[in-house]
Amino acid sequence: MEQTRLGNMRVAGPIDEQQDKPIRGLCLYKAGSLERARELASGDPSVVAGRLELDVMYFYCPTGSI
Repeated sequence: MEQTRLGNMRVAGPIDEQQDKPIRGLCLYKAGSLERARELASGDPSVVAGRLELDVMYFYCPTGSI
């Protein structure tokens, strides 16, 4: 993915054994803003194809941990 080469995507993977079954995965971006994260995630092939929907929010963690 282009965002991985640019260094924006920090980690991504599926989620299992959660109560909210529509949540299928998580992707963390270092993007600087919600708008930029939404722009990056909107290019995901599964999002483009309509298989997945985005829910963009802030994730806080200690500096340098991801």
